[in-house]
Amino acid sequence: MRAFLAALPPAGEVADLGCGAGRDLALLVEQGMRCVGYDLSPRLAELARVRSGAPVLVADVRSLELPDQSLDGVLAVASLLHLELDEIVGVLARIARWLRPGGVFLSTMKEGGASALDGEGRRFNLVTAAAWEAMLGNAGLHVVGTVGSQADPGVSSSGHSWIAALARRPAQA
Repeated sequence: MRAFLAALPPAGEVADLGCGAGRDLALLVEQGMRCVGYDLSPRLAELARVRSGAPVLVADVRSLELPDQSLDGVLAVASLLHLELDEIVGVLARIARWLRPGGVFLSTMKEGGASALDGEGRRFNLVTAAAWEAMLGNAGLHVVGTVGSQADPGVSSSGHSWIAALARRPAQA
């Protein structure tokens, strides 16, 4: 998150896709970013709105359309992993279009190589760091770096490690 914030211009325009209860959205607002959160759950969207003070819209990222080159940053923390892999590919291509030249994208995915449903019927697609970097590259994003982390029992009860990737839309020549 520090690298993401450092890559954003002051008062940058940022979309938080799958913002959940608004933890990261609130941090971005505190740092002076102009943010909009998006979440599929009306209940979580309301919690995020209250927590962050930012506008939060109930929306499905698979059908979300934003103006091309309208954002300085996009955040997708633990949200895209709930989509089918072919849906992720389409969403990444749209994110690349939404970013201004030089704009940044921070994402986290569970590490692994499988797909499964949890007890609540939520899908989880796990990827390797190499596969995630390839997907980002195929979407037209330049991977600045990836970091893997050990499972944190306070964050994940599944025991899976996470991959955080920072990518940038190339600046136009």
